Amino acid sequence: MTSDPSLLPIFILFGAIQALIFSVVLLFQRKHPGSIFFSAFIFALAYNGFETFNWAGGPNYQIFDLLPFITIYALGPSLYLYIESYLYPRKVF
Repeated sequence: MTSDPSLLPIFILFGAIQALIFSVVLLFQRKHPGSIFFSAFIFALAYNGFETFNWAGGPNYQIFDLLPFITIYALGPSLYLYIESYLYPRKVF
């Protein structure tokens, strides 16, 4: 594989790393009970960014071929649970 001089994969990688760091920070935030679900939502977006980086010119890791539907199956339930916990904070999941 040759190196791609385009900046697009680098921007994708930086965005995915930033989303991963934000996800970890949200995971340990305990002021709101829905922060765990929002952290899962952001983590799914970070995973999608790493998967796009893998596709757009980064190293070709096979782990993304084993777990291709993480984004599709994680975004909906995590967003739903976050909204439910935000609207009804006393409800325990």
